[in-house]
Amino acid sequence: MRVGIDYRPALLQRTGIGRYVRELVRALGPLEGAPDLALFGDSFAPIRVPESRALVAGARLYRRRIPGRVLPLLSRLGIGADDLVGGADLFHYTDFIYPPLRRSPFVATIFDASFAVDPAFHGPKQSEVLRRRTEAIVHGARAVLAPSAFAAGEVVLRLGAHPSRVFVTPPGADHARVAAERPAAGPPYLLTVGTLEPRKNHLLALDAFERLRAKGFPHRWIVVGRKGWLYEPFLDRLARSPVRDAVDLRGEVDEAELEACYAGAALLLYPSLYEGFGLPPIEAMARGIPVVASAVAALPEVCGDAALLVDPRDPGAIAEAAARVLEDRTLRGTLVERGRARAAAFTWEACARATLPAYVRALQGAAPRTLARLF
Repeated sequence: MRVGIDYRPALLQRTGIGRYVRELVRALGPLEGAPDLALFGDSFAPIRVPESRALVAGARLYRRRIPGRVLPLLSRLGIGADDLVGGADLFHYTDFIYPPLRRSPFVATIFDASFAVDPAFHGPKQSEVLRRRTEAIVHGARAVLAPSAFAAGEVVLRLGAHPSRVFVTPPGADHARVAAERPAAGPPYLLTVGTLEPRKNHLLALDAFERLRAKGFPHRWIVVGRKGWLYEPFLDRLARSPVRDAVDLRGEVDEAELEACYAGAALLLYPSLYEGFGLPPIEAMARGIPVVASAVAALPEVCGDAALLVDPRDPGAIAEAAARVLEDRTLRGTLVERGRARAAAFTWEACARATLPAYVRALQGAAPRTLARLF
């Protein structure tokens, strides 16, 4: 079996989908019965994650400086992404941008259906584009992969996938390195990791942080993440905030700086309004950092009892939960212990092992599975 994988996110994105694609490929390679992997990396954009070139045996990267807008033209000439990787028995779409294929059947990972939940998450026009595009891919896919049971349900209920074609393949957390030693003493800080966009809820997180500072907490707030859709309201609000000098916007950081940010954090603040999985809470747990996260979407499923879960639309509740973690050493120790155990349950090998049956079913056209096996 030769599987083509859209590897462009692995080359262009350090976190999120890029992390998923890199780690999945690395975990698939050593498995018994693993397919030959043909990695589609054609893009005019420069590689931003050079370490991803160190690929496992059995994976070959096809990388040409071809602008994405050329791919539909090549398709009209009878050349698809499956041809550009030397042919594939199956192709795996890994992002919300789908290069045309000539003849290969395909599977797709759908991380969430945020665009079908609230137009404010992406804007009305972009939400409609994403919904139509993703529905078409879901209906044409031989199998659909989702990172959580919640996300699988969204793919079924909001995008119309048949449950028998949906596979739950949770990401791993074992890429998260635990710092050999804590950073030298410095001002304590809270950490938030995620793209600056409405769905990540930075505005209400800022409101909660202001309440913490007003109560006398000396902590700073480090925010890691690139600028995404509609980030301006958060920056405008921050510029007028009485705590603006205590907020450190790091933008998108490299692996070493991200590890350093996690290592010194007093807690991870993650009040996202919607997640199909949410890697940062599990990454923080793996590193022994307590987590305050949202009690919505996939986060209760992912975090279990290893985080304090709050209403993300209530800044007072967010601030109160953070204050409890910072003040109560017993609670903090419990969350750290539970968090490490929780994170240990998520591995990239398990993700790869859950992915292989989706490939096999896509090629064999296996009989439908029952809802009980999905949920």
